[in-house]
Amino acid sequence: AMIHSQKLIFACTACLVFTAGSTIALCAARAQTQSEMNARADRDFKAADAKLNQVYQALMGKLGKDKRSQEKLKTAQRAWLAYRDTQADFYANATTRGVSRLQMVFSDTQAQMTQERTKELEEALKYLSEN
Repeated sequence: AMIHSQKLIFACTACLVFTAGSTIALCAARAQTQSEMNARADRDFKAADAKLNQVYQALMGKLGKDKRSQEKLKTAQRAWLAYRDTQADFYANATTRGVSRLQMVFSDTQAQMTQERTKELEEALKYLSEN
């Protein structure tokens, strides 16, 4: 029992990831192997990415016939996607010493950054809806 609880504590401790001082992922009690934690992180990222795409499309729709603004948003989004992926790659490589954790940290960082970007686009969408 002691060894099992130590493994669980280690797994949960290993799952804590910080970016700019904020927690981006806490170990789910059910995710006990690195493979399970990697899969969870990947699912979280895919869900965040789907939400981002939904908000992005709504914002593009709200811009309607304003082709100039649509093009600016498209350019900004492409640049942001490249930044997100490069930043996540940097952070995962700089903060992990074990290859097994690399994918989890990469996906967790992508998810957190994607959630923040979604909030930015939601704010823009809200502003356009109110004005």
